[in-house]
Amino acid sequence: MKKIFTLMAFAAFAVSASAVTPFKNLYVEAYVSPTGAGEVYINPKNDEDAGYVFDQSEDWGETAYLKYVGGENGNGDDVKGCNKPENPASPNGTFEVKMNAAANAGYELVCYADAVYEDGIYGESDVYPTFTGDNQSSRVWSFTWTGEAELINVNSLDAPQTGDSNNDDAEYPSRDECLADESLWNTEPDTKVYAIFREVGAELPKFDPEFEGHKTTGVLAPKAATASNGVVYNAAGQQVGKAAKGLLIQNGKKVVIK
Repeated sequence: MKKIFTLMAFAAFAVSASAVTPFKNLYVEAYVSPTGAGEVYINPKNDEDAGYVFDQSEDWGETAYLKYVGGENGNGDDVKGCNKPENPASPNGTFEVKMNAAANAGYELVCYADAVYEDGIYGESDVYPTFTGDNQSSRVWSFTWTGEAELINVNSLDAPQTGDSNNDDAEYPSRDECLADESLWNTEPDTKVYAIFREVGAELPKFDPEFEGHKTTGVLAPKAATASNGVVYNAAGQQVGKAAKGLLIQNGKKVVIK
């Protein structure tokens, strides 16, 4: 039976004291890496957001997606997953989803990352942190998943902040209008999340708190698990013996053994 991890991989923040709650149309996708290691699913963070789902993957799988109108829960300063623009004055904020990951037999979850890296090592700048409280100061870099629900931050710089909780600003549409207006939905994901798994007992991939991270500004395509110290993987990211043939990955490089 699968061990299911419900993880909200984005920071939780106290709702502003202001009566205004901006909304955004948000599209997030999740991917399993390596292929065959497990499954993922995405839920809205609460019942209110669940009432504003535009489209959602129907079941667990190696990919999952969620399109919903989220309510802002903080300003998002320097928060992973918020895609903070270079211009601090630009609209920004924290919006959350629940990430769910289930490891297949023989695998375990390492972390949620913004890309898949060939060296198999992930640092703080690469992954979504766990929060133990309701503000950024409670950030904890812990990757011993206990099954407790954690939030993940998502955002879109393309989507305007499109309304407020009282719908008393004529400049913006209401949350219901955001949901119904198909022109407000991006055709590509605003946020991509990679559930990084490894074989039980394997050293890589891993989260290394001492590793500074890759500091990526983009998202790489999913790649197979990385090999090191002579360990060999096939194209599906599965460890194989030295007698294996075909397209293999060894020390982070693709090789063809005939």
